[in-house]
Amino acid sequence: MAFFMTLATRNQDHDWILGERTKARLAGPQGPLAAQILGLPPGSSGEWNLTDRQLLGFFHFSAPNDQEVPLLMWDSGEPDSSPTRVLRICGVSREFDTELLVQTEILEAVGEGYRSSGRHVNEALRLIGGRITPKSKWIWAAPKMSIGSTVIGL
Repeated sequence: MAFFMTLATRNQDHDWILGERTKARLAGPQGPLAAQILGLPPGSSGEWNLTDRQLLGFFHFSAPNDQEVPLLMWDSGEPDSSPTRVLRICGVSREFDTELLVQTEILEAVGEGYRSSGRHVNEALRLIGGRITPKSKWIWAAPKMSIGSTVIGL
């Protein structure tokens, strides 16, 4: 499993042509998820929600021109899997850990490009690090409750 960023262009059929991959480290003590969680206001319920644009903003990853669009992607590590575009990551942060839900859209191959398949996948993850553990390593872990993932769409 890995997150990456890419600059994509649209062809005449409005399909995505994906560019070169750049790793996106969301976890870790200096990562955007730790920054979001540690920045929650006192008295907060610990719930938060970040769109793909907000996540890309943490990396200052933007398109150099109007033809390219930055995308945050998820690589499941499966060799035959379709690319998936991250739509949002939401979570609930407790004192020592954080439960997350990564919402993605499956892209399907069309010629040289990709387009939305209309199917969305939600993946449950967990971070070891929470609202009162700023010195945590903020590493990925299996969710406490194994609920699997959900595919919505045709």
